[in-house]
Amino acid sequence: MSGSTFRDEFTAADVKSAITRFRALAVAPIDGQYRFRVNDDLTLTPIKAAEWKPGPPVRVAAAVIRRGDRYLCGLRRRERAYGLRWEFPGGKLEEGEDCYDAVRRELDEECELVTTGVEPTPLVVLDLLLEGGTPLELVFLHVRIADNAVPHASDHLALGWFTIEEMWALDLIPSMLAVLPALEKEIRCAT
Repeated sequence: MSGSTFRDEFTAADVKSAITRFRALAVAPIDGQYRFRVNDDLTLTPIKAAEWKPGPPVRVAAAVIRRGDRYLCGLRRRERAYGLRWEFPGGKLEEGEDCYDAVRRELDEECELVTTGVEPTPLVVLDLLLEGGTPLELVFLHVRIADNAVPHASDHLALGWFTIEEMWALDLIPSMLAVLPALEKEIRCAT
């Protein structure tokens, strides 16, 4: 499957509709968390409690950085998993790190950005089951940077600032599709 197949097959409205239907499935949380499988076609499927038999998870922290009505996203390199798809910057936790330290380190390494704050409560926590049954815990955190900070793409092909509507039209990594509705809800509640 090519990197652009997802966008070519579905419009942003189709994706929004799918997420709405997905959330309406009323899948019961497992241990207080909703858990999903990443399918071969890069869609997400709810995992039933009986199917969840994880080993130790790969833990990842992602930074949700907002400037006005735009969010910072990075385009993954072609040779990486989900190559040529957009994501929030972040990465795997190193031994002894918590998600807050990891997101600070990753922003420094990937974007040459220094954080000025990280919200203590995650925006979204996703538990995913990757190919081969490897569990992935993905924590999305609101992160603040200086107003005049300029990100540099050292780990991504490109970095860009996008509105939520623009993000719906991008080729996103699958986990991003679960975060956009939370961002939309946050904006509605703030107005």
